Amino acid sequence: METILNKFYTTAHGDFEVRKSRFGMLSTYNREGQPLVHGIDYKQLLLDTAFYLRGLAEGFPEPQSKHSGFVGGKL
Repeated sequence: METILNKFYTTAHGDFEVRKSRFGMLSTYNREGQPLVHGIDYKQLLLDTAFYLRGLAEGFPEPQSKHSGFVGGKL
């Protein structure tokens, strides 16, 4: 069971609302009801959702470094 807080936040890249599950997990959803970001800290969830919506609209930044999964040597 989710508690809908009935407040949409508006950003330059879209609107979203915050819902709280019965176990205390917070999730954001767009106006179409699609889930966006999940978290436990309310303020951080708002910042992360705004960053995610901006990334969807403008594209996400390229990673600053690349990591290899290769393990050298004998295991």
